[in-house]
Amino acid sequence: MHLKLSASSMTYFLVSVFFFSEAYGATTQVPNEFSSGSPAKASEVNENFAALESAVDDHWSRYPDRYYPNWRYDPTFYLTLPSLGSNWGGRLLSDRGPRMSSSRNLNFINRYDPENSSATIWFGVDVLPSPDYSASFDSRSKSLSGVADVYNGVQLDASIERYSFGMSHHKDYVYSNITFTKDSSLSDLIGSLAWQEILSRERVETLLSDLYDLLKVSDPLVAVYCGAINFNLESDFAVSVAGSSCSETTTSQK
Repeated sequence: MHLKLSASSMTYFLVSVFFFSEAYGATTQVPNEFSSGSPAKASEVNENFAALESAVDDHWSRYPDRYYPNWRYDPTFYLTLPSLGSNWGGRLLSDRGPRMSSSRNLNFINRYDPENSSATIWFGVDVLPSPDYSASFDSRSKSLSGVADVYNGVQLDASIERYSFGMSHHKDYVYSNITFTKDSSLSDLIGSLAWQEILSRERVETLLSDLYDLLKVSDPLVAVYCGAINFNLESDFAVSVAGSSCSETTTSQK
């Protein structure tokens, strides 16, 4: 059987090959090459798609330590676990189920007293795509052309894709108060909008790094619990992370 591939179909196929190659950081070789307007055997086309499917499967098996919040539209953006101190454990979660102990995408737990299974400091983080906000950015021609907006002389993020951020945190199941605030100078621009739902990937990465520093997740000797954590959107659109009622707990070595 031969297939007559139109120029548009061939272009779509080639773009798909390029997309997957770029997304997974290596060139994906397909066994068969076609030229526009030439007949192609269905078996050869299937072989090419099988090669792409295998490349995708191979990617996930080679990079189990990556969480892709939005691989379809932002395939080069992924999160990994930070360097963790000896008593910290971490787990990335892409899939959710009704009986899971946590539905957060990034989960961290410190069993600071190995002799007491209930003695834990935990925090979980969600980073999820915000498709409605991304669509609104996508509809603006200056964002599509890569030109950022400017507000009061400050250049805003030019990237289109937007993400929401959320977290929980507890010590021995006493939960922290998590709040999101903004500089008063941004009230006219943002109003009641939940800014933590329209973050760029760069803001997410910086915010997470500051959060890890606050809770000292790389420290092998102490674990930090904060009774309250505040994320504030500053006048220059940077996000500051501050904890209050924070205490350090010395961790027992396993």
